[in-house]
Amino acid sequence: MCQNTPSDLEIEGGFTQFILHSRELSNKLEQLIHYSKNFNQFAPFDLFYTRGQELVYVEVKSTTGNEIFFSNAELEFAFKNLENYMVKVVKENKIYNLDLSDVIIDYHELRNSTSSWKIDSIKVKIDFSENYT
Repeated sequence: MCQNTPSDLEIEGGFTQFILHSRELSNKLEQLIHYSKNFNQFAPFDLFYTRGQELVYVEVKSTTGNEIFFSNAELEFAFKNLENYMVKVVKENKIYNLDLSDVIIDYHELRNSTSSWKIDSIKVKIDFSENYT
């Protein structure tokens, strides 16, 4: 009767792969922090992670339609951290990557050009038929 049992070498190799994968996962989890949930619910971003020596800030929005909203604080923070800021939109269990750099820059220029009125938030309409994934 022939049994297909793994050899000691195969078991050791599998265990080594498991340990390496666990360490990699642990390192990635250490790099990603859900800041607005765990530290400051009023933070102008939701998550951050490290990219080399830099912090990257992630704003997560969800929608059932085609609109997302940004507060003034979120937009100001995004402008100050434009190179290290990204927006993810969750809709119908899909995650979309949006590059809103132009919108953020235009907002900042408009806000600085007016003194007689204030912008509290903006609404961004998204065409989800575009390829944002």
